[in-house]
Amino acid sequence: MKKIKEYFNDFDASVISTRRVKFLEVLVALLIGIIIGIMIAPPRKLKMGCNNGNNNVAEGNGCGCGKDCECGCDDDDKEDEE
Repeated sequence: MKKIKEYFNDFDASVISTRRVKFLEVLVALLIGIIIGIMIAPPRKLKMGCNNGNNNVAEGNGCGCGKDCECGCDDDDKEDEE
């Protein structure tokens, strides 16, 4: 029990530290914070672009129009011809 008390009483002792050590401690804390933040953050689906008429749809029932879809664009072309 005496050793434990001596250990906790020794916390008031001054410790000399260089600027390099303090800088590295701050740098490590910052990098660990960034890594933990990236791991905790929820994944997001990011869509980039202004969506101003880009009809190149690769999936789903979107009309990109390869003429093999059910969008009715064939009907529109027939009406324009008449």
